[in-house]
Amino acid sequence: MANRSMKTSNSTHAVCNSRPFHRRFFFCSVLGSVLLFVATAGATTRTVTSLGDSGAGTLRDAIAASNDGGLINFSVTGVISLTSGALIISKNLTIAGPGPTQLEVTRGNSNNFRIFQIAGGQTTITVFISGISVTNGHTVFSSGEAAGGFGGGILNTNATLTLSNCIINNNTAVSSNSGSSGGGISSFSGSTLTVDGCTFSGNNANSGGAIASLKSLVLKNSTLSGNSATSGGGIETGGGPAAVSNCTFVNNTATSQGGGASNFNGTLTVSNCTFDHNTSNSSGGAIHNEGQGNNGVGNATANNCTLSGNAAPSGGAIYNTGTSGGNAFVQLGNTILQTGSSGANLVNNGSGTSITSQGYNLSDDDGGGFLTGTGDQPSTNPQLGPLQDNGGPTLTRALLTGSPAQDKGKNFDGPTDQRGFSRPVDIASIPNANGGDGSDIGAVEMDTLQTGPTFVVTTTADHDDGSCSVGDCTLREAINVSNSASGVNSIAFMSGLTGTITLQSTLGTLTITDSVTITGPGARTLGVSGNNARRVFTFSNGSSAISGLTIRDGSSTDAAGSGRNTAGGGILNAQNASLTITECTLTSNLVQGASNATASGAGGIGYGGAISNSGTMTITNSTLVSNSALGGMGADSSGAMGGNVHGGDGGAAFGAAIFNDTNAVLTINDSTFVSNTAVGGAAANGQFGGNGGSATAGIYNSGTMTVTAGTLTGNGATGGAAGKGNNNFNGGSVGAGRGGLTSANNTSVVRDTISAGNLGNNSVGSDASGVFSSQGYNLIGAGDASSGFTSTGDQVGTSVAPVPAQLGPLQNNGGNTDTCALSSNSRAIDNGRAFGLATDQRGLNRIVGAANAPGGDGSDIGAFEVQTAGPTPTPTPTPTPTPTATPTATPTATATPTPTATPTPTPGLVANVSTRLPVGQDPNALFQGFIVQGPAGSTKKILVRAIGPFLQGFGITDFLADPTLDIFQGNNKVASNDNWKTTQVGGLITGDQFAEINASGLAPTNDAESAIIANLAPGQYTAVVRGSGNTVGTGLVDAFDISAASPARLVNVGTRGLVQPGDGLLTAGFIVQNGSVRVVIRAVGPSLVAFGITNALPDTTLQLRDVNGAIVRENDDWMTDQQAELEATGLQPTNSKEAALIATIPPGAYTAQVRGKPEATGIGVVEVYFVQ
Repeated sequence: MANRSMKTSNSTHAVCNSRPFHRRFFFCSVLGSVLLFVATAGATTRTVTSLGDSGAGTLRDAIAASNDGGLINFSVTGVISLTSGALIISKNLTIAGPGPTQLEVTRGNSNNFRIFQIAGGQTTITVFISGISVTNGHTVFSSGEAAGGFGGGILNTNATLTLSNCIINNNTAVSSNSGSSGGGISSFSGSTLTVDGCTFSGNNANSGGAIASLKSLVLKNSTLSGNSATSGGGIETGGGPAAVSNCTFVNNTATSQGGGASNFNGTLTVSNCTFDHNTSNSSGGAIHNEGQGNNGVGNATANNCTLSGNAAPSGGAIYNTGTSGGNAFVQLGNTILQTGSSGANLVNNGSGTSITSQGYNLSDDDGGGFLTGTGDQPSTNPQLGPLQDNGGPTLTRALLTGSPAQDKGKNFDGPTDQRGFSRPVDIASIPNANGGDGSDIGAVEMDTLQTGPTFVVTTTADHDDGSCSVGDCTLREAINVSNSASGVNSIAFMSGLTGTITLQSTLGTLTITDSVTITGPGARTLGVSGNNARRVFTFSNGSSAISGLTIRDGSSTDAAGSGRNTAGGGILNAQNASLTITECTLTSNLVQGASNATASGAGGIGYGGAISNSGTMTITNSTLVSNSALGGMGADSSGAMGGNVHGGDGGAAFGAAIFNDTNAVLTINDSTFVSNTAVGGAAANGQFGGNGGSATAGIYNSGTMTVTAGTLTGNGATGGAAGKGNNNFNGGSVGAGRGGLTSANNTSVVRDTISAGNLGNNSVGSDASGVFSSQGYNLIGAGDASSGFTSTGDQVGTSVAPVPAQLGPLQNNGGNTDTCALSSNSRAIDNGRAFGLATDQRGLNRIVGAANAPGGDGSDIGAFEVQTAGPTPTPTPTPTPTPTATPTATPTATATPTPTATPTPTPGLVANVSTRLPVGQDPNALFQGFIVQGPAGSTKKILVRAIGPFLQGFGITDFLADPTLDIFQGNNKVASNDNWKTTQVGGLITGDQFAEINASGLAPTNDAESAIIANLAPGQYTAVVRGSGNTVGTGLVDAFDISAASPARLVNVGTRGLVQPGDGLLTAGFIVQNGSVRVVIRAVGPSLVAFGITNALPDTTLQLRDVNGAIVRENDDWMTDQQAELEATGLQPTNSKEAALIATIPPGAYTAQVRGKPEATGIGVVEVYFVQ
């Protein structure tokens, strides 16, 4: 497969280089893709549906039934427990698991067998395994097992094996005569092993506790911890090259030599690696290098590494020796050596051996006298931080401030450090070493510190290395440095940063102790998650603001049995703090009072599922949805003579959305509260039963509150169950449940607000309970248990005759947060008063209609204002992840096509679409929209790629060096990738995709390029390409239909981007297969102004070209040609200066090219509709 792909690529290059650029480019990108696709068409995909050991649907069955080059994926997660022996693979095969924490393959009995045996025959086979855990394999030498004692987890023979994103744990290879090797993996002579992004722990063998390799080994981005062996606790290599990069070896042990790694008669190259606290009972705590025998030569090189705390009686870091006439050579460059509990860092033994410094090494001892090169610093404390998450895929040890290693090195490897961060970062204030380049010595390159007053978050990771640097600053680090910095500070997020920041449970909540403004890129774009383990934010002091984020999955609980109260699942705003929340979404946060284990003790109270406010807070244009508050359970009475005879009361659940404390001040404007739930704690039993805890799902106020233009609906509360007494008369009472607004005093001001359709187990007062001060124009569904709603414009129903909410579902109706639209017959329309608010929650005009209520101004009640033109959710994909109140991001850009004009599929098939364009950052990123159409339940399997470096082979010098790829459905991002070999799981992506992409034959040729495979239901989608790190250049986005048999079809393609003169034209390519199709193609420019794009092309021209570059049809101003035909489709542009054409075209490859007229620069859209 690999050879065929290579030939295809080369032949494509030859053809491409003979053509003019505008023809050559598309022909390359499309024709090359077609040939690759056809080359793998015979491969089959089998899905594992059973966790059994054997039989239909099992992994064993799928391996046996797969043809050569097949792909195996999984629809199940859990543990596959093998009982009948190893899984034998003897053909080219790809196994793509859902992720190593989702699927484990393990030995399920006491028999001796490994988990996988890769068994190539006369011809070397190629196998890819990803996204699984391999555990508990056990193989014994001379046990009758084939190749017993080799490869406890995996044995690789006569094969090329690639392992990615896997966990290899607790496997053993055993021999009574020291003949076993590779507790995790053993790779025999004649085989090649590549390991990327894996974790090895607890594996054991006589040699190579985790890995033993006798030929070629590539090990990168991996962690080896707690493995053990007689020789090579982590790895043992020999007989071939071993390249180890960006790895961490920690706490591995050897009873003889090489606690971390042992190299015999091989070539071991270690770069950008950390060896920490590995031990050997004899020699080489980190690395043992040996040449053995008259012709034996062992070569070991360590560049840009940190060897710290390793220990051995001889050579705590590195021991180099030649035995039986062998030669051994070690070279060190830009490496830190820090001694452990025993042994000098460097020891050289025997003739024909040497340790040579390439310079710029630092050792806390004298380095055995070997560190005499330029820039070497013997007997110098490196001042290292602890081993921890400092960013990147592995744990590292960062330099402490003032370390003598900072800027005193020279880079001996690639342009990044172990974490993948840029190297060198030359800090001007620190002099470089003589001949150095400003790199830091060791595996970690420290970055320039951000000095504020604005600190920029650069990553979605959560770690804290004590600094917020230009290249690596987490939200936690930005908050910590802001807390300690003087003056008024702010926190922003790097352009293009999307996804979710998931807090590590060991690092605690994000605590703000001083005034700060946190400005996120948009609640639909970036979230911060407590991972259901802890509160997300605590504001303890100062005056702060937070906007443009989703705050989710926070949790505030306490130890069961303690009976303690808890507060603020998502946000806790303390008494001395002032907080403004704008355009945020708070969802799936939880507060839970603790149960009580003390006899007759009451359950703890849960205050504020999303927010608990004890200070001053203002909430504007925000949505609180699906948050929860729970009260703790009470404890039974002891029943002892003279004891308390009452069962403990259940704890209350005050405010699943918000709890506003006594003396606190809360202001809410233009915000929506939906589907928040509260459950009071159950009471306990006794001679007299306890009372169930009360519950409020929406907002509970015991301080001062003003709500203006709020919408509360669908919130539900259930009071806690009553405790039982010793007879029918001594039972407690059920707690009251109130769904909407609850006021514990008379300082609750409510105006222009909807609270309707909320539920409580006590239906009386489900929408409002308590004493309120109404300023009018409220719609209260059932307000029996409330008072005060008697002002002008108030509409108040009862539990028997409630005023209906008449609201649509919570959804994206425009704006930066979800809202509930008013139904066309809603009693809230035009019956409100704006009270000074100029816009609704979405940012659209507030006063639109005529004043219907006395004294009103014609605005609508609640957070949503119906517009005259009715801005409804656009039926086309929204590509930009920056939320906006107008449909500016729509790649088809115009509202002309209505659902009735949606094209229907033709017998022809669109197999591939691609677009080339200069790529910038928002709003000049490259957007490609496409529509999938098909029957209900159908899906279309699409492979989407973002290509950059590959274009260099076609003479494109300004190629995009590191393209990133996002897929959106509407405003919601459903998939992301940055570097195709590293899968970002989430949304449509449920497991590692490396193997499946690689097996498709369509994998990018450069690791920095991105790719996503997704099964898309009928709907509208957008692929967005940007340059990582705000870089710019020419990029290509293409989409492949890899499920031709599916009844679903691609029926529309639209691309938006910055059009420039010359080669900066906008080019959309597509392939037609199986039959002719009729297309409408539009070049949109000036009409984009109405959607907020100020730099739109003022005039567009359009050409449709075939695979040879010949013009099939062209247009300048659509009304000058084919006007009647275009209008008959309903797809005509809305501006006369825009170009469009309609044509029926046979199977083949085509490009649609858009230019500005005359040679203008601006944002343009090219759309291709496939119609009948």
